[in-house]
Amino acid sequence: MSSTAEPPPHRALGDAIKLLRAEYGLTQEDLSERSGIHITEISRLESGRRSPNLKTLKRMSAGLEVPHWCLAALEEGMSWDEVSRLRQLADSF
Repeated sequence: MSSTAEPPPHRALGDAIKLLRAEYGLTQEDLSERSGIHITEISRLESGRRSPNLKTLKRMSAGLEVPHWCLAALEEGMSWDEVSRLRQLADSF
């Protein structure tokens, strides 16, 4: 009997959160303080074991100082460079 481990269901979003956190040089503890989200929850989100509700997503985005659509764009597979260019375009309007 072989077991095939499936990736956590929310892995892409967790990877996006982790990417942004690392991009800004933040630890999970730093992000917890900035967002008001418990460090354990941040760990669960980053590992893909949990998916945030909209309120948590907005708090996470505020802690990372990015619009919440940036997390969605990264989750959908856009690169950080592409998201950065989109942010610059959005900021120019």
